Amino acid sequence: YPADGGAMVILADGSKVSLKKDMSEILYSENGDQLVVNSDTIKQKPELREALNKVIVSYGKKSMIVLSDGTKVWLNAGSQLVYPAFFSNDTREVSLVGEAFFDVTKNPEKPFIVKASDVNVQVLGTRFDISAYPEDKIIQTVLEEGKINLNYEENGLFKRDHTLSMTPNQMVEFDRSSRKTASSIVNVSKYVSWKEGMLEFEKVNLNKALKQIERFYNVNITLGSEQIGEFKLSGKLDLKNTAEDVLNVIKLTLPVNWQRKANGDYVLTNK
Repeated sequence: YPADGGAMVILADGSKVSLKKDMSEILYSENGDQLVVNSDTIKQKPELREALNKVIVSYGKKSMIVLSDGTKVWLNAGSQLVYPAFFSNDTREVSLVGEAFFDVTKNPEKPFIVKASDVNVQVLGTRFDISAYPEDKIIQTVLEEGKINLNYEENGLFKRDHTLSMTPNQMVEFDRSSRKTASSIVNVSKYVSWKEGMLEFEKVNLNKALKQIERFYNVNITLGSEQIGEFKLSGKLDLKNTAEDVLNVIKLTLPVNWQRKANGDYVLTNK
């Protein structure tokens, strides 16, 4: 697993703060010279407050970060966020690997920019989710409130004519291999429910759903046949339960059985 070294904040001076909780909270002061991690206060050297910090959330964990401008970021399992402790430039830039939900503080003077490998999202003030895990073929952006511009990269360049303006309840999927985008109107709650500890599905390929479950619980799930992955899953999964409880719910709704192997991995087979 890429994010298996444990969850932590890496500060600009290289020091590391471990995130021991399943859901950690990190809060930066307005001027960026101190942060509170799960109620422990850590001071940063004033000269380093514009340097980059990094939060790494391993599989099986989540984190919520309040940046120095008041923007809230919920980081999903197996994700990383790189950002300055204090935004001193004309823009507020952060870099994301994995999935995060952003509730961005409005500041028209300083646009907020999320860089996620092949796409950049430019924001003035809004609530949206972006999922850009390295192993996923599709980068998915869902807008809950406000307005964002999605700019996608082609041949190493972010061109103006590759910008899409998104409106609330819109989802844009960018295919990394074909370099094409597809837009649709969606029920946003299904795509952002993970931050409340729920996964909500409507006719989603089991393959895709299991990927999210693997990240959330830090487990491996293999399929007895490819056909199982094509089953469509609908309904809600409560992530406060164990991985096995969740697999039992899937077993009730789809014609599959599961078993746990000696190495701790799970296998799904046809009923």
